[in-house]
Amino acid sequence: MATINDGPMAAFTALVEGSLADPASVENGIFAHTLGTELGTGWVTEEGLVPDIPLEVYNFIIDLGSYPERAFACDDPRSVKNFNTDLPGTLQKYTSQSGAFRLALKSFPTERADLMREILEKGFVVAAGPSSMRIPSEPKDQRKPFLEYLMGLPDRDGQPSVNRIFTDIGEFLAVATLECNQILNPAAHPRILFGRMVKNPRCFELMREGARRIDPAIELVQAADDIAVSKLMKELKADLHHTVAQFAQAVGAIYYAASRG
Repeated sequence: MATINDGPMAAFTALVEGSLADPASVENGIFAHTLGTELGTGWVTEEGLVPDIPLEVYNFIIDLGSYPERAFACDDPRSVKNFNTDLPGTLQKYTSQSGAFRLALKSFPTERADLMREILEKGFVVAAGPSSMRIPSEPKDQRKPFLEYLMGLPDRDGQPSVNRIFTDIGEFLAVATLECNQILNPAAHPRILFGRMVKNPRCFELMREGARRIDPAIELVQAADDIAVSKLMKELKADLHHTVAQFAQAVGAIYYAASRG
């Protein structure tokens, strides 16, 4: 039985909504990613099956150098080491919120001292020793506020050092796509993106710009409000406090449970 988590459920949501809008658009199945705390991956084949993926895609190694960031412990936000395996260079630290944190802390100290000072003053990052840093989880978890801060910078600032955070993430997503094509060979070519990382339109456009530097033909599709076709998803679209991109996975779980019943 396939593992059912946020990635497959996001893909299942996109399949159901797409089939209601235009059945021809999903005849090759759906391949989706969720970008948030981790990089989630979901695949529904052209037969409508949710297959087993032999390895979580966030564990794919795309960087064999990773210096000097591999010198930091995995829980240091500057590190490229995987939280689960301690291996450097995996997509976990390149495409999810950890990638945004790492890229900001890599460039801001030398390129944007003003923003680095702001990050420290807001308490998003604190010293954890003579040469280590951490993002506080107590008394308040700062991961979500830190990500929201970074995602607001392109609209507020728009300088190359800021935009590069998201264009770089786009490049890494393109590499992830090439890896998935080689290993899994899905018939579906577009990548539907869900999650907090893509809810800001400007950040999404920067990601798409970066992805096209690696693969000009890549199709990254934001799971925005226009994906909502079913009654349930339209109710979510009308909510003032939440977005389709954030909670479509939960809807997918309902769809999947109904299909299994």
